[in-house]
Amino acid sequence: PILHDGGSRIVSYRVEALEKGQQNWVKCADVKTTHHVVRGLKENFDYFFRVSAQNQAGLSDPKELLLPVTIKEQLEPPEIDLKNFPNNTLYVRAGSNLKVDIPISGKPLPKVTLSKEGIPVKSTLRFNTETMAEIGR
Repeated sequence: PILHDGGSRIVSYRVEALEKGQQNWVKCADVKTTHHVVRGLKENFDYFFRVSAQNQAGLSDPKELLLPVTIKEQLEPPEIDLKNFPNNTLYVRAGSNLKVDIPISGKPLPKVTLSKEGIPVKSTLRFNTETMAEIGR
């Protein structure tokens, strides 16, 4: 936050970004709070940010971060969606196939293993698993 408002209440803050190696600052937002999430940045790029305060007298000189920020993908913990999974015993005719889809999400996409009593289940001609990234995510 700006330390001195010049006697006129601050009405908004301007957030700007500069991609490292570029010349022009880009306005990200004019906001009324001291917290803001900037969207649309390129992953693995470095950005400098600066903020100006606005009051009745106009826009202040910007305050700039001294070091750039490297944009990284937001990590998400793994989540398993079992709401459509049968919670009772399934009966399948011998020799028939049973396909079960269990949506699993997370960033990066979690590594999935299947085990029984702590021992990984190996794929065979009769039993196999497949992990696919969900289309449209």
